[in-house]
Amino acid sequence: MKKISILFICLVLLKLTNSQTVPKDSLYLGQTPPENEPKIFKLAVTPGTFAAERIAISNDGSEIYYSEIKSYYPVVGAKVKFYKYQKNKWTGPFVLFEDFNAPALSVSGDTLFFEGDFKMYYSVRKNSEWSKPKVCFSAVDSAHYLQITSKGNYYVSARSKSSVGLADWSKIQIKGKDTTTVSLGFPINRMVDDLDFYIAKDESYMITCPTGPVCISYPNGKGKWSNPRYLNEKINFGIGGWGAYVTADNKYMFFTTGTKMDYSDTHIYWVSMGNIVDSMKHTNLPPYVRNKPKPQKATIAKKFTYTIPEDAVCDDDGTGITFEVLLLNGSPLPTWLTFDAKTKTLTGNPVEVGDVVLRINAYDDKKEMTAFRFIISVTDK
Repeated sequence: MKKISILFICLVLLKLTNSQTVPKDSLYLGQTPPENEPKIFKLAVTPGTFAAERIAISNDGSEIYYSEIKSYYPVVGAKVKFYKYQKNKWTGPFVLFEDFNAPALSVSGDTLFFEGDFKMYYSVRKNSEWSKPKVCFSAVDSAHYLQITSKGNYYVSARSKSSVGLADWSKIQIKGKDTTTVSLGFPINRMVDDLDFYIAKDESYMITCPTGPVCISYPNGKGKWSNPRYLNEKINFGIGGWGAYVTADNKYMFFTTGTKMDYSDTHIYWVSMGNIVDSMKHTNLPPYVRNKPKPQKATIAKKFTYTIPEDAVCDDDGTGITFEVLLLNGSPLPTWLTFDAKTKTLTGNPVEVGDVVLRINAYDDKKEMTAFRFIISVTDK
């Protein structure tokens, strides 16, 4: 159970004065907006912590909410903090809640969502006051990055019976007092944890942050979402991107990244959205693993044959998939095993007991690639 800051307990409610119109040159804390090269968005943090995860900016730009974190994983020393523009200047940052992170505002700006221990909480603003945090959607397993769109739909990363991986990007269906989490399915989700994301308020696109690059996906008009396309290398310069957020006017995207595994150079960056949303619709869709082949068994001195199934890898806009098979470390196959790329078939007579761990690379006609691990377990019987 998360604790609330001592300041919050003492005051019960944090008083916020009425918002004030922010002059154009004072928006975003007065920082110069970036173009197509990401820049660090400077946010004050306590020594020994760093700013990370998604941020939230009010529709009029007068409030900026963000998280500071001491360390990952698990998340330690998290605080939700905020700046407010009032009396013709930026004030803060102030601590709003302790031991919570990843704030997100509702469309109307009167509800703030945030999380702790993969549970979602919310606080409601009334008469310029934020209420005590309460758990929301407690029935949703491993809820993460809850968001609500202008259509009134709730989206979340969560685990459910419909998940194709571990945690999936999903939609929450509400019928009376019952809530059901429904995965958005393939190909936007994969067979791993799909966690951080941002969905446009009009649901016209989704910024996804799988383990690795920041991507963009679009609805296909049939209830599904496209295979995510990687954003450019200027954005994906770090070891991974997470915590995506796009401003209400769709001008700027914020995200967290860094180049060091110890998070010592992790920051929140921002970049101009420019024509990203429109231009990325017409770029190549990379292939993706649809049905990962199961491990296979083989026996010493007996012929082994296995053909990669047609539905193992899909390419939604290409003319076909070409496979390459190597050992997991990138070395050539053992001498007893061969792969015919035309028939997509592995053949051989095993000569020793043990697991042969392979890496199967799948390329589309634009030479973009996905890969999966495949195991052949060799026994003597």
